[in-house]
Amino acid sequence: MTFNKKVIYVLIVMLILFCGLVCYFSYFQIFISPSLANAGANPRTYVKEQTVKRGSFYDRNGECLAYSEMKDGVQTRVYPFNRLYSQLIGYSHPRFGRTLLENTQNAHLLGSSEQNILDALLYSDDTDGDTVHLTVDNTLQQLAADLLGNRKGAIVAMEPSSGQILAMVSKPWFNPNNLADDWDKLTKEDGMFVPRATNGLYPPGSVFKIITAAAAVENMMDNETFEDTGKFNVGGYDIVNYDNHVYGTLDIDTAFAKSSNTYFAYLADKLGKDKLQRTAESFGFNKEITLEIPVSKSTLLKSDSRTNVASVGYGQGDTLTTPLHMAMVTSAIANDGVMMQPYLVSKITDKDGTILKENSSSTFMRSTSPVVAQRITEMMKACVTRGTGTGAHLSGITVAAKTGTAEVGGDKGDHAWFVAFAPAENPKIALSIVMENAGTTGSACAGMAARLIQSYLK
Repeated sequence: MTFNKKVIYVLIVMLILFCGLVCYFSYFQIFISPSLANAGANPRTYVKEQTVKRGSFYDRNGECLAYSEMKDGVQTRVYPFNRLYSQLIGYSHPRFGRTLLENTQNAHLLGSSEQNILDALLYSDDTDGDTVHLTVDNTLQQLAADLLGNRKGAIVAMEPSSGQILAMVSKPWFNPNNLADDWDKLTKEDGMFVPRATNGLYPPGSVFKIITAAAAVENMMDNETFEDTGKFNVGGYDIVNYDNHVYGTLDIDTAFAKSSNTYFAYLADKLGKDKLQRTAESFGFNKEITLEIPVSKSTLLKSDSRTNVASVGYGQGDTLTTPLHMAMVTSAIANDGVMMQPYLVSKITDKDGTILKENSSSTFMRSTSPVVAQRITEMMKACVTRGTGTGAHLSGITVAAKTGTAEVGGDKGDHAWFVAFAPAENPKIALSIVMENAGTTGSACAGMAARLIQSYLK
């Protein structure tokens, strides 16, 4: 090998190494540095938090939901509504770190949202963080919390046409103002730090019949009649109605209003796994849902056995979903079949009120056609006028809804579900409610939904 060839090979190797280094630093800059700069373990972040007054959170009407006080060089985070936003805003604490919006919006709250290598090494001299404005309505949030009471569960309310989250309550909850005193007790309680609205995975029960009905309409099977004897055997397993009801001859509209399990199990069995799954996935099942805080993925039909497919048809089997996702499914029906991208942060402003970032509505997916959505809307209206959801009836407001009872086995009691939107002619609010181990049907939530709808529409 000649000397010149050796030089060329060395240069080629050096060029490859240089290109690899450039690629690595580019990847680090774009994908890694923001999370590292924002990490609680990053000592520079800790130093930044000692010198910058952390920004505040406000609701859609200008109500302050979280702020910081500086006294003698010590910063204290204050949550004026105590527990109300503990499972949404979360907490920021020098000892226990950060969660939820306090964590994901940390860069903005410290006034260093433009993350790059220079930021990671040298922060600016700003002493005030930015302000995060949320889409939530504090009045509606408080009412939802009051209605849920001491029960475990969640309530999610959103605007169907935009995807803006109007309220998001999860219980159990805690007071982030008292973390230092309550930490040992809180960590011993099962699931205390799990935000049920976004991370709680539940079988949806009969609220899933919205999707099964949509699959039937899409596949021109909504004219099916069925003789409901209170029992439907599939794969050697008997599927029965709640409380062993027998409804006789049913069409899809009556079966939906009365919430017949046997009819929808029969329908799912006739549709088959592929058609049912196709429709469910068009409503976001088996897909990642992004939000400013982590969201668990809804799943179904991991098994293609006939028994499981039939069970999924009425919201049992291997179906699991979050209250947020069921609010999105309900919103998609309300919004002519278009599921909007949900969001919690409306805008970010600096200390002078200048808008640094503003979020706008976007489509998450087309779930179904306007014709199918309108057909399901009529079924949901009938559920309120002559079915299991009569407790949500409001004078002068047309409510479309569906009840659900999710069987969980054991002696803890079933979960109660309720989803609704209103006014049906021009939807302004859609919501989902789940009461964990309530031991009752979703009808028990109907009055809560009516109160929330009535309050918001005022």
